[in-house]
Amino acid sequence: MISTAIYKLDVHDVQWDVAHLFEHLLIHAWHTHLIVNNLNSSLYGWVRGATFEQYIFLDTGFYDKRTAELFDDFIHSSLRFSAIEIEKSLADIGAEEKSEFSIMDTQRLHQEIIHLSDRISSHKTVTDI
Repeated sequence: MISTAIYKLDVHDVQWDVAHLFEHLLIHAWHTHLIVNNLNSSLYGWVRGATFEQYIFLDTGFYDKRTAELFDDFIHSSLRFSAIEIEKSLADIGAEEKSEFSIMDTQRLHQEIIHLSDRISSHKTVTDI
């Protein structure tokens, strides 16, 4: 049985570019989390994201309940991202949008990412399909 869910993450108080970066960071970190937990990332199911002005939506589908539960625990944990992870996600976005990014205030960017991570770890904003 496939377990599906849509996660709605509040990003109303950050710039769209930061929210889009956060979406990429979450999805990349999830794939890394699968590897750490000895799961094959090509067999687990899917996680897709879309960023809008006020919300990030994550559409998930997993082929077994254990993986769905692992994702729910993951998304509600207090996630932290390294400078290397941020650079990789920025490169992915640059390729996706055919543009380059220049970060003027890396400390503020890190603070906003931590703020978003703390928000989702403390609020279970999930809607099951």
